[in-house]
Amino acid sequence: MRVLQCRFGMELRQLRYLVALAAEKNFTRAAGRAHVAQPALSRQIRRLEDELGVALVDRTSRRTALTPVGAELAANAQAILADVDAATDHARSAVRLQTGRIVLGVTLAPGAVDVPDLLRAYHALHPGVELAVEEDLSSRLVERVRKDEVDLAVVAATDESTRGLSTDILAVEPLMAVVPAGDPLAGEPDIRLEQLAGRPLVVGPAGASVRRMIERQATDAHLAMRFAFETNVNARMVELVADGLASTVLPSSDVPAGEAGVCAVPLAHPDLVHQVLLARRTRRRLSPSAASLARLFLERYPPLKVTS
Repeated sequence: MRVLQCRFGMELRQLRYLVALAAEKNFTRAAGRAHVAQPALSRQIRRLEDELGVALVDRTSRRTALTPVGAELAANAQAILADVDAATDHARSAVRLQTGRIVLGVTLAPGAVDVPDLLRAYHALHPGVELAVEEDLSSRLVERVRKDEVDLAVVAATDESTRGLSTDILAVEPLMAVVPAGDPLAGEPDIRLEQLAGRPLVVGPAGASVRRMIERQATDAHLAMRFAFETNVNARMVELVADGLASTVLPSSDVPAGEAGVCAVPLAHPDLVHQVLLARRTRRRLSPSAASLARLFLERYPPLKVTS
């Protein structure tokens, strides 16, 4: 029978005192080893014996020795205390951000939020923390936050899809219509969505944030949009526009400056803006490493308030 399988209220300090006594074979030296007064050590070991209902120390001889049951308990206690100390050290290391793992979701269109630069800065501060970055559509990332599959997510918000999550607005920027250079619309001061209706457009996959905004606006205005090409790579969208095959709508930061063959014109819909949020599940306590990453995001991109 393993003596540690019994159901008693033994305390870790009592086990530490017993291990010290097993090592020193003397109450006074054991008390010094355990950094406690000798009467207190003796009292706690006696209390442990009373709780277990068995003698742990042989007090009949001139020297202090453990009984066979006491020796077995001390050996088992030493292994248990080593595990407890290791777990405690690991927890303290996590608090000091020496270890940890963060799963960060990142939208395919982070816009003005430079995620790679921020992650480089975080890794320089906390090289022992593992960073797992998973890119996906914002709509999918929101669900993964709700399911605790990711700790934090950088997402693009288009509607109430982030309801029930704690969010901070990291960046807000206008949308731009991107048309081939030489297109009649290239000379306009701004472009309305109805001016893009009927012409071939290159857009993100179904569920992509900008595409959803276009679809919703088109539905409200009874417009028939022609989605001729679909890709989740913004650079490829710009290439297709430069080749004269399509037009597109992109956040202003995703339009390459000085790109040959394209012209970016403001979209004449001030209500259509690209918002990038930092999302996490409401009422979830973040790990120390994830909380520190969230703080770094908010330091680099102080949360914005958007007024209608």
